[in-house]
Amino acid sequence: MIKLKHNFAPIFAYQHLLFMQCFRFSKGE
Repeated sequence: MIKLKHNFAPIFAYQHLLFMQCFRFSKGE
């Protein structure tokens, strides 16, 4: 279980980064 979490953590962080970039894009900044 800990191994799974450790592997998924970077994926979630990457998705969050993409989401924030898309959010900024839609705002037009």
